[in-house]
Amino acid sequence: MLVDRVGERGLHKAFKNAGLPLTVMDTPRAAIPLNGLAVLWKEAARATGDRTFGFVGGKEMTVQTYGLWLEYCASAPTFREALARIPKALGFHQSGTQFTFRESHGVGVLRYYPAWPGRFPQHTDHIVGSLVRFAAIYCGPRWRPAWVELDYARDTSWRTIERKIEAPLVFGATTLGIAVSSDDLKKPLLLKHPRALTLADVAAEAALATSPHLACPIANAIAFRLLDGKVDIDGAAALCGIGVQGLQRRLRMRGVSYRDLLKKIRMRRAVALLTETDQPISEIALRLGYEEHPNFSRAFRRSIGKSPSEFRR
Repeated sequence: MLVDRVGERGLHKAFKNAGLPLTVMDTPRAAIPLNGLAVLWKEAARATGDRTFGFVGGKEMTVQTYGLWLEYCASAPTFREALARIPKALGFHQSGTQFTFRESHGVGVLRYYPAWPGRFPQHTDHIVGSLVRFAAIYCGPRWRPAWVELDYARDTSWRTIERKIEAPLVFGATTLGIAVSSDDLKKPLLLKHPRALTLADVAAEAALATSPHLACPIANAIAFRLLDGKVDIDGAAALCGIGVQGLQRRLRMRGVSYRDLLKKIRMRRAVALLTETDQPISEIALRLGYEEHPNFSRAFRRSIGKSPSEFRR
């Protein structure tokens, strides 16, 4: 969407401002630091000048885009059960947030609790768009919510987004809420013969895809920045949406330092690059943020017990 509207330069600028390397597009199943993703939606809307970019982008995201956890939700026999599955399965997709689903007075409301309420309207809007697309599996493509609660304040262009969502909007809520009528909650799945999935299947896939280090959001931020050879603690903290002292405090609670965590992630990536690519060792050293090749070789030998060239042989 960005390339179509603002070209490659606009794409590069948005990713850069969000602190995300372009290489994440080559690994769509990799976890992305949530703050980086939220800023990316903000930067994309700014680049295009489109107040509705988040919502429109969300509507482009299918069940397959999100992966097995949402496919499990979309295999429920009714819309009510599908919405009830989302809070149970979200943890396999995202950390630091939650969904709830409750029914009252003939209306069901699915609520999303963002990590930074009110700060990222475009990220909120993209979730609204995604849920509207998700609802079409049960209610058809013309479905719209009974109303939508938004976690950000009303701005001067609020009517633009209301016309796009085609539902009454309630601004300044503490959460994002999507209201569904009781009649819509009863609607059956329109797709025939979906894959039979259980929550255990989702958990099994997550266990295979997630390493002990990448399960930690801080380590995940370090790994993403390392794709561009960046290793400074300030950038990692910014990508996590916290200060340097906050990042160090969280790591101390886990009994690890930033330096130790960086070392583990560097060596893990070093082994992968030496094993799976034919890149020169000097280039690998630069990709891992080492200013000089010998520094990388010494660090690798201390960690692995062999020099990079010996390991590759």
